[in-house]
Amino acid sequence: MPPAIHFTSGANRPCGIRSWKCLSPAVSRRSARADWSTRYPNIASAVGQLSCPSCLLDGEVVICGEDGIPIFDRLRYGRAIKIEAVLFAFDLLELDGRDLRREAIELRKAALAKLLRKAPVRLQLSEHIEEPGDIVF
Repeated sequence: MPPAIHFTSGANRPCGIRSWKCLSPAVSRRSARADWSTRYPNIASAVGQLSCPSCLLDGEVVICGEDGIPIFDRLRYGRAIKIEAVLFAFDLLELDGRDLRREAIELRKAALAKLLRKAPVRLQLSEHIEEPGDIVF
């Protein structure tokens, strides 16, 4: 039996949609929010290709323009299926059935980087930046 992939949407963000991506060998976690796997099939497929039995990624779904700048309206409008969407993952909350939420963020980020090292292009690691906001933006 193939793993269940459950993709839920969280709050709208300025540039994308905050999302949780769950890969589970049995029944995926349920949420009151909508399952958007059909809307972002390439992200769902990419998570299914990860080399782990289960994981829960926290990230943001983004569609960028040719200049690499996120364009939020491309998520909201246009065709229903967004094959060009990318998940920028910034946290790993569960891996192989182990709850990582109480672990230090540095350990979770390192595990996330390792998990995504050979991931398909639709899954990107959102790097940790330790600079003042006015320098970054």
